[in-house]
Amino acid sequence: MPKPNLLIVDDEDLLLELMLEDLTESGYHVKGANSVPSAIDELKTSSFDCIVLDLNLTGCSGKEVVEFLKQNRTNPNHKTPVIIASGVLEDDMLAEIDSMAQDYITKPFTNDSLVQKIKRCIQNSPHKKRAA
Repeated sequence: MPKPNLLIVDDEDLLLELMLEDLTESGYHVKGANSVPSAIDELKTSSFDCIVLDLNLTGCSGKEVVEFLKQNRTNPNHKTPVIIASGVLEDDMLAEIDSMAQDYITKPFTNDSLVQKIKRCIQNSPHKKRAA
């Protein structure tokens, strides 16, 4: 059975590297992006089963990635589930996140908790291509 493909978007290089290593060890095929432009480039050239997206990126917002997905209905990632990862999630942000993502996780988090959220998002997604 093929490994699910993940895109991890985070501008904290050390955290991004740790997530890439941990998720690869957990059985996923993982690509990383440290900015909105590099995330959009990945979304244009690869198909993903789940996206883990930091909202607070240097000079940009992760919301721009979500907008790209919503506006580009022909992109194969148009309905890919998104998990928002952020250090600060206040009540007013949660309502907004509900409209753009399937789930969220608050930093810092463990690899196990992230893997559980990824599995759940892939399993519950109508976009599902592979088993988690």
